[in-house]
Amino acid sequence: MTELTLHSQSIKTVFDLLGSDENHMTFSLGWALARSRTFLISFATLMGIQGGFSEDVRLHLQEHQSGMGITDLEFIDLGRHHIIMEAKRGFTVPSLKQLSKYATRLKKNDDPASRRLLIVLAESDRQEQWLGRNYD
Repeated sequence: MTELTLHSQSIKTVFDLLGSDENHMTFSLGWALARSRTFLISFATLMGIQGGFSEDVRLHLQEHQSGMGITDLEFIDLGRHHIIMEAKRGFTVPSLKQLSKYATRLKKNDDPASRRLLIVLAESDRQEQWLGRNYD
């Protein structure tokens, strides 16, 4: 493989260029999902979204609503889904207070046809774990 360096430091992954904190990783995920329909469909399947997302799905990074927190990543597919994803680096889990703000935000969604989900994306020492919460 061709070697790439930056200021004499070896670059092994894109995160060596962009940074490896929680926000950088979430931004990279959002960018990849928005640029690759195949990845978006695969990710939807992983989240249990039957039929994936429509062509009109919108992804929002770091959306703020007063009193309802700043979300890491939101999937808004009008008439189908409103998903808030909270991403954590490592084995940290979000507080109940933080998740409650997002749950309130989902409940205030005025699109009655949308399936509302709150998902936490974090590392786990388990093989596979799916704990998506449905707020319909």
